[in-house]
Amino acid sequence: FFLFNETATTEIYTRSIVGSVRCVQETGIMAYGRRTTLFLAGVFAIIASVFISLVHQIDLDHKGSGLAYFCYGRIMLGIGVGLYSSVTPAYINEISPERLSGALGSCHQLVLTLAIFVTYLIGVKLPSAKDDPEIVRNSISWRVLMAVPGGMAVIQMISLLLFYTYDSPTYYLDKGNEDTMKSSLRYIY
Repeated sequence: FFLFNETATTEIYTRSIVGSVRCVQETGIMAYGRRTTLFLAGVFAIIASVFISLVHQIDLDHKGSGLAYFCYGRIMLGIGVGLYSSVTPAYINEISPERLSGALGSCHQLVLTLAIFVTYLIGVKLPSAKDDPEIVRNSISWRVLMAVPGGMAVIQMISLLLFYTYDSPTYYLDKGNEDTMKSSLRYIY
């Protein structure tokens, strides 16, 4: 069963790398600002979570359309994770005070590693395809696990709208908007 094997695990990391390179370097998405790019990554994560979590409901006719939506969801999740992986460290570095910049950047990596570890711990308790593929297919537990990135993305998007009303000062300086850059600096510090 394709959901819980080493190939699927490796696939998400590969898609993250591809998404990171394709979305950030080639499309120049950072030109829209770190905050906007993080918001866009959240949109990708939400759509991906919906596609992956609802695979069984989409494939009611059992003609394989669910597998296609699962693959679309994995691709979108790879793009979202790639955007997060590329933009978050830059955003943290640009909005952090110089004396805290390194520590906060390290916290980002630590939280990411802990989240992967916790996800694996939760995944250990899920039913295995070795037991019975039909049990896994009909199980709600893996759907909840796959919906978590969408839930976290919603929380992040709300935080970006409510608490991080400005982009980084570097972004405004690059755009030649010194007044907004000064407002951003006053807001942050």
